[in-house]
Amino acid sequence: MGCDEVRARGAVRFSLGRFTTVAEIEHTARRVSAAVRRLRELSPLWELRQRGLDQRVVNWAALP
Repeated sequence: MGCDEVRARGAVRFSLGRFTTVAEIEHTARRVSAAVRRLRELSPLWELRQRGLDQRVVNWAALP
Protein backbone atom coordinates (compact mmCIF):
# COMPACT_ATOMS: atom_id res chain seq x y z
CA MET A 1 0.00 0.00 0.00
CA GLY A 2 3.01 2.24 0.08
CA CYS A 3 3.04 3.10 3.80
CA ASP A 4 4.83 1.97 6.95
CA GLU A 5 3.74 -1.12 8.90
CA VAL A 6 1.99 0.78 11.71
CA ARG A 7 -0.14 2.72 9.25
CA ALA A 8 -0.82 -0.37 7.12
CA ARG A 9 -2.07 -2.34 10.13
CA GLY A 10 -4.60 0.41 10.85
CA ALA A 11 -5.74 0.78 7.26
CA VAL A 12 -8.78 -0.48 5.41
CA ARG A 13 -8.54 -0.91 1.68
CA PHE A 14 -11.61 -0.83 -0.52
CA SER A 15 -11.94 -1.98 -4.10
CA LEU A 16 -14.50 -0.79 -6.60
CA GLY A 17 -15.83 -2.80 -9.48
CA ARG A 18 -17.51 -1.92 -12.73
CA PHE A 19 -20.90 -2.45 -11.16
CA THR A 20 -20.31 -0.58 -7.90
CA THR A 21 -22.94 2.14 -7.63
CA VAL A 22 -22.61 5.65 -6.24
CA ALA A 23 -25.29 4.73 -3.70
CA GLU A 24 -23.18 1.79 -2.47
CA ILE A 25 -20.10 3.98 -2.16
CA GLU A 26 -22.00 6.67 -0.24
CA HIS A 27 -23.59 4.08 2.04
CA THR A 28 -20.21 2.51 2.79
CA ALA A 29 -18.62 5.91 3.42
CA ARG A 30 -21.35 6.78 5.94
CA ARG A 31 -21.05 3.42 7.72
CA VAL A 32 -17.26 3.52 7.87
CA SER A 33 -17.28 7.13 9.12
CA ALA A 34 -19.71 6.20 11.90
CA ALA A 35 -17.62 3.17 12.88
CA VAL A 36 -14.41 5.23 12.97
CA ARG A 37 -16.05 7.86 15.19
CA ARG A 38 -17.26 5.16 17.57
CA LEU A 39 -13.89 3.40 17.71
CA ARG A 40 -12.11 6.69 18.35
CA GLU A 41 -14.46 7.37 21.26
CA LEU A 42 -13.54 3.98 22.72
CA SER A 43 -9.80 4.23 22.11
CA PRO A 44 -7.56 5.50 24.92
CA LEU A 45 -4.86 6.09 22.30
CA TRP A 46 -6.89 8.45 20.10
CA GLU A 47 -6.66 11.38 22.51
CA LEU A 48 -2.93 10.79 22.94
CA ARG A 49 -2.50 10.66 19.16
CA GLN A 50 -4.35 13.96 18.86
CA ARG A 51 -1.72 15.42 21.19
CA GLY A 52 1.10 14.13 19.00
CA LEU A 53 1.93 10.71 20.48
CA ASP A 54 3.89 8.59 18.05
CA GLN A 55 2.74 5.05 18.80
CA ARG A 56 5.92 3.66 17.26
CA VAL A 57 7.90 4.96 20.26
CA VAL A 58 5.58 3.63 22.98
CA ASN A 59 7.06 0.80 25.03
CA TRP A 60 3.98 -1.40 24.87
CA ALA A 61 5.56 -4.14 27.01
CA ALA A 62 5.89 -1.70 29.93
CA LEU A 63 2.18 -0.87 30.01
CA PRO A 64 -0.02 -2.64 32.59
